[in-house]
Amino acid sequence: MNSKAAVENVNKLGANQDAVISRAPEQKDDRAVSLRDASAVYDLLSITLGRRGQYVMLSECLERAMKLAFGEFHLWYQLALSMAACGKFSQAKVNLNY
Repeated sequence: MNSKAAVENVNKLGANQDAVISRAPEQKDDRAVSLRDASAVYDLLSITLGRRGQYVMLSECLERAMKLAFGEFHLWYQLALSMAACGKFSQAKVNLNY
């Protein structure tokens, strides 16, 4: 399995399988668990892809994660760093302002 297929599997299974994105007040705890799990998956993905120099793929994966993590500084910062690493400096700067 190549790296792109592995990343797609991680995205589908690891972070999104049981994710709760509903904004209903009664699901606040479930959302927090989903965000924590997704953050852990994307942290591991960042380490793995960063070590292999796959910054473009990492920034694409993190961009998709932002729908789960609006307002989460940690993931926005990771996204900005990955964009800077692959040469997307203006987008990185915009993401650092979140």
